[in-house]
Amino acid sequence: MKRSAAFRMFVAVMMAVTCCLLISACDKDRPSSSWQVYNRNTRIGDINLNNFEYEIADYVLFARYFLYGEAVFTRDRERQVFNTDVNQDGTPLGVGDLVLTYLTVIGDEPEWYDVYATVNVDVENDEGILSVSQDIGAALLIVEGDATPINYTQHDMDYTFDGVNTRILLYGDVNNGWTEFSGWFVDIGHHKLLSLEMASPKGYPVKIHLYKPALDFISVYPSPFKDSVHLAIGLISSDSAALRVRDALGSVVSDTTIMRDSTHWIQTITWDARAFPDGLYVAELDVRENSIMQSYSKTNIRDNEAE
Repeated sequence: MKRSAAFRMFVAVMMAVTCCLLISACDKDRPSSSWQVYNRNTRIGDINLNNFEYEIADYVLFARYFLYGEAVFTRDRERQVFNTDVNQDGTPLGVGDLVLTYLTVIGDEPEWYDVYATVNVDVENDEGILSVSQDIGAALLIVEGDATPINYTQHDMDYTFDGVNTRILLYGDVNNGWTEFSGWFVDIGHHKLLSLEMASPKGYPVKIHLYKPALDFISVYPSPFKDSVHLAIGLISSDSAALRVRDALGSVVSDTTIMRDSTHWIQTITWDARAFPDGLYVAELDVRENSIMQSYSKTNIRDNEAE
C-alpha cells in the first residue's frame, strides 16, 4: 500500500522522539557531577535541610560552623556546605555568606549582589583593642591561646577555645536587627591575633589595607638564643628611638639609635652576642619619654648538648 508523504514524515518524527526518550532514560543511570546533583536536589539557604530556606535555625547553625567547623553539619555534610553559598560566588562557608543569610532572615537582603566586589578597610590593634575604619557586617577572629574577649558592638559575640587557639565570631543578632558596626569592636587582651576575616554589611568580602599596632613595640626571638638574637622593632609614634641592651645587673652593653623605616613599619635588628657571657639580657626601646622593655636569655647550646 502506498503511503503519503505526510504519513512518512509522521513516522520519522515519532521514531526520533522515541529515540530521544530512550537516550534520556539511559542517562539517568550515568553519574552526574556534584554541581548537577546539587542543582537538582539542593535549596540554597536551607542549611539544616528541612526544605525551608533562610530560617533562624539555618542562620544559627551556619554561625556555629565558624566556631566548631564542619562537624556541625550532621545530616548531609556536602549538601549542607553547598547550601551555605548564599552569595553564589562558588565558594561556600564564607563570612559574607553568613551576613547575607542574616540579611535574608531579617528581610533586609540586597536586591543585587556583585560577586566580584570587595571593600577596603583599615584595622588597628591598640594593645589588643581592635578598631575598624568602616562599617562591618560580621567578623571572624582567631587568636592565640585561651582568650576571653570583650564585645564593644551591638552584635552577638560567641567564642570557643579549641585547646590551642580561640575562635571569636561577631555576627548580627536577629533580635535587634543591627546590620553593622565600626570603630572599636573587640578587646582580645594580650593574645596574639592569628587571623581576621570580615564582610561588609551587604556581605561583600573585606580586604584589610593596614594592620598595625597603634603603639611602638619590641619583640625578641629566639629566646633562649645561642650567638645572636633578632629584635623586631615597630616605631609608630616617633621617627627615632634608642635601642639598648642591658645585662642582668642593669648595665648597658649595647646602645643603638633606630630610625623609622618609611617603607616597612616593622624592622629587624640582629644583636651579635658572641662576645658576651650566658645569662639574662633585657632589650629596651626608649621612645621619647616612654621605655618598652623585653627580657630574653642567652644560652650556650653547645655546652648544654655536651653535658
